[in-house]
Amino acid sequence: MVNVADTSTLAKIFKHRGVVKYLGHSFPHAQTRQFIREQVDHWKRYRFGLWTLIQKEDQQIIGCCGLSTLSINDQAGVELIYILGKGHWGQGLATEAARASVQYGFERLRLDKIIALIDPQNVASKRVADKLGLRYVTTFQDQYAKKKGLLSHHTGRASMRTLLIDWRVAESLRCGCS
Repeated sequence: MVNVADTSTLAKIFKHRGVVKYLGHSFPHAQTRQFIREQVDHWKRYRFGLWTLIQKEDQQIIGCCGLSTLSINDQAGVELIYILGKGHWGQGLATEAARASVQYGFERLRLDKIIALIDPQNVASKRVADKLGLRYVTTFQDQYAKKKGLLSHHTGRASMRTLLIDWRVAESLRCGCS
């Protein structure tokens, strides 16, 4: 799981404009520390959350990935989150980590669905979602981001594409019959 000791490294990753481009803002060190503390609390409360991603070869932290609770239009759900340092893009690592998180959600947590919120302009994240078999549900204005002034760098508005993966899709991924 993510740990407060990871703050400095994750803050460097979260500060990179390319990494947070579709989140609408970068995370200064203090905001990263708060985010991590919230994730540690999330683990204590729900017994799941984000994991720190560590490169096998050199044991360096390269990002985070996992599941987190969220509410959209007063509907509770579980969201798939993956954030990877720019130097590690294009290697299949986000897909590998996201697939493991989805598998954990369905097999260990017994979830019947997991969603991903992706900016419509974020081609790389949409590609990861496609590889996992997520299907498009809807596009909506993210009111939280709008209130906080966290608007997309590209569009000047906060919109997110909701994608859904359900247990039937997860079963086909596991058995290789998709």
